[in-house]
Amino acid sequence: MLLGDQTDSQDLLRHHGPRHCNESWTAVTSDGALVEHLLALYFCWEYPIFATVSKEHFMEDYRKGSTRYCSSLLVNALLALACRFSDRSNIVYDSHDRTTAGDTFFAEALRLLYTKTDRHVLTTVQALGVMSIREASCGRISESSFLSGQSIRLAVEMGLHLESTHDDVDGDDSEKSVYKAAFWGAYR
Repeated sequence: MLLGDQTDSQDLLRHHGPRHCNESWTAVTSDGALVEHLLALYFCWEYPIFATVSKEHFMEDYRKGSTRYCSSLLVNALLALACRFSDRSNIVYDSHDRTTAGDTFFAEALRLLYTKTDRHVLTTVQALGVMSIREASCGRISESSFLSGQSIRLAVEMGLHLESTHDDVDGDDSEKSVYKAAFWGAYR
């Protein structure tokens, strides 16, 4: 099922670099304006409270199509959560149940998660944390706790809690802060 409508969405991310250039981040919709709208909602309403991703690193890779700080799994998780903030009717799976907003993006995130052969990737830790928040916001505390536990377990297995892990990261201190934010985001 594809989501999206033909109406123009205000591009709230236009000041954060060039428009989305990789059409393969989600299989749920081909509506780039909808994806931009939802990412803008995420970065406006959720990101300031639970910053499990580095906005700058994520958006740069999102725009370039790079998978170091962005992945289809993470994008679908962010979009599923962002749907909770949108008033658009085309993102609700069941029009009589507002908690179904973003269900198709969430289902795609789960599908991508279950098909991964190696889950020990930074964006997987981040996606699990975001998925946990999304489930909690829908009132599904048990599912949220399970996803949060997976995020924490992966973060620890990857050594994100160890300072020495960050020393192996090439780049400046802002890049190291991405790993620290991912770890602490798993515990939010």
